[in-house]
Amino acid sequence: MISHLDHLVLTTANEMACIDFYTRVLGMALETFIGSTPPVERKAFRFGDQKINLHVRGKELEPKAHAPTPGSLDLCFISTLPLEAVIGRVRGCQWPIIEGPVLRTGATGRIRSIYLRDPDSNLIEIAELLGVTAQRDDDDDAAAAFASPPCLLHEVDPAYSGLAPPADLPAWSDIQQWRAAERARLLAARLAIPPSVRRAKDAAIAAHLEAILGDVAGLVVSAYQATDGEPDLCQLLERLVASGARTALPVVVAPSRPLIFRAWAPGESLHRGVRGIPIPRPDAEAVVPDILIVPVVGFDSACHRLGHGGGFFDRTLAAMPLRPRVVGVGYAQAAIATIHPQPHDIPMDVVVTEHGSLGRSD
Repeated sequence: MISHLDHLVLTTANEMACIDFYTRVLGMALETFIGSTPPVERKAFRFGDQKINLHVRGKELEPKAHAPTPGSLDLCFISTLPLEAVIGRVRGCQWPIIEGPVLRTGATGRIRSIYLRDPDSNLIEIAELLGVTAQRDDDDDAAAAFASPPCLLHEVDPAYSGLAPPADLPAWSDIQQWRAAERARLLAARLAIPPSVRRAKDAAIAAHLEAILGDVAGLVVSAYQATDGEPDLCQLLERLVASGARTALPVVVAPSRPLIFRAWAPGESLHRGVRGIPIPRPDAEAVVPDILIVPVVGFDSACHRLGHGGGFFDRTLAAMPLRPRVVGVGYAQAAIATIHPQPHDIPMDVVVTEHGSLGRSD
C-alpha cells in the first residue's frame, strides 16, 4: 500500500543554523512554498524527489506531531557521491564527524556510513551503497547494488568487468587508495566553485566543445545530465539538436553488462535511474553514439580519466564494434599529473575545459 516517503517534518530551535547545515554542509536546496491553513509561507530542504519541511519550535503549524522536539530525529541519507567525497565536503565545512566510516545494513543492502549531528543534535547518517566487491566479503551470492554512476573502472576489480587484472596487485591496491583520496579532493574542490563562476566556466566549455565537435548533422551524440557539480551542457545540447544531431544519454542495465544509450532530446521527460541519475524513458529508442561526451572528476595529459569509480565505461567501449569519438569534459582545476593508468584504463580522445582542449597527441 505504501510506496515511499514524500517528506518529513523537522522541528528546529535555531532556524538560521539549521538552514546553514542542510544547505551548506549537506548541499540540499532551500525552497519556500505556501502551505497550511490558513496559508502561510513555509521553508523546506529539497534533495532528490524528497524534502524536509521545517518547523520552528514554538511556532509549529497544525496539525503537528504530539510532541515535536528538536534533536529527536535519527535520519539516514544515501549519497550520490562516493563516501570519501562526502567526508571531504563535511570536513571542508569544518563540521565534526562523530563516527565512521562504518559498515551498516540499509533498506536495500549493505552500506558504508558516517555520522554527524545537526545544530539541533539530530543524528544524521550519510551512507553510500556498497557494490558487488564489498558485498562479497560477507556473501558471495548477495544481490549486487550499483556503487556509482557510469564511469571508468578506476576503482573496481578489473576481473569484475572481464578485464585482465594488473600484474602487480599490491601496487594496484596502493593506486586504488590513492585514486579514492584524489577523487575526494577533486570533488570537494569542484563543489566549492561559486555558482556565478561555474556558469561562466560552463559557457566557455560549451563554446570550446561546440568548436571541437564541428558539423554534427546526422550524428548521434551521447552526453549526460549534470550532477555533483559537473559542467552543465543543457544549452549546448539544444544547439546540437538544432544543428541536426540526435542526442542520447547512457543507461545502466546490469552490473556486468555494457551501458546502452537511449535517444533523448532537451525538453523530453526523464526518469530516475541508478543512484538517482536521470535517464530517458524505458521505451526510448536504443541508439549507438558516434560521439560520446563524458564528465571527468580528474584527467591527465594522456587523456586518461578519473571518474566516480563505479565502472561500466571501459567495458562499454571494449564491447562496441566501432569506437565512438570520446570527449571528456571538466574544469581545468581537475588536471592532475597522472591517474597511474593500468591496462584496463582506456584514454579519451580529447578533454575540453573552460581553457580549451587537450588531445592525446598534444
